[in-house]
Amino acid sequence: MLADMAEHQPIPGVLVVPLAEHVDYWNQLGWTDRFSSSVYSQRQRVYAKNMKATEVYTPQMVIGGTRESPGSDRPSVVRAITAVAKTTTGALTVTRSGASEGTVQVSVTLSGAGAGEAPGLYAAVTDDEDTTMVGGGENGGHSLHHVAAVRSMQYFGAISDGQQKLLAIKLPDDAAKRKLHLVVFAQLTGQGRIVAAASSPI
Repeated sequence: MLADMAEHQPIPGVLVVPLAEHVDYWNQLGWTDRFSSSVYSQRQRVYAKNMKATEVYTPQMVIGGTRESPGSDRPSVVRAITAVAKTTTGALTVTRSGASEGTVQVSVTLSGAGAGEAPGLYAAVTDDEDTTMVGGGENGGHSLHHVAAVRSMQYFGAISDGQQKLLAIKLPDDAAKRKLHLVVFAQLTGQGRIVAAASSPI
């Protein structure tokens, strides 16, 4: 469903920016997910605490930092995206300014966020598509198709409304062989509401 939403953008006037943050707590079942990270597991736990959930689970979608839904429940996810879009007024403008070996430089400007707390600025590098042959665990022997798998995530401090920041984004070692996207998002303290997000191919 994530792949379908990313490709077809099913909600008029709303840009769905996908991030697949692979958790690592299933790695103990006989297969290690090469995209998994304890960082993403911790982010999920923080979301669970914020939303007063009794447990974490997969597949889960977190929408806009404020709503969650089982990743298999399309009507619920569409409702959540539609509701979040009505409250998101900020915008991020991302302009590529240079590149060097293993790094890309971009200029990022936040607008329309209004007064109040300055959100934190994050940049994630995502892999558009990949396939993994699973060697063990409950999916052993199956081929899994991945979309928008987060390869890295960096934090660049707070960004105020109207402020411009120059970012140096580290790329994966196999960047030349992959179709990658840069996803930049501004999020309130404590993994709160996503104020704005933008995505562009690398």
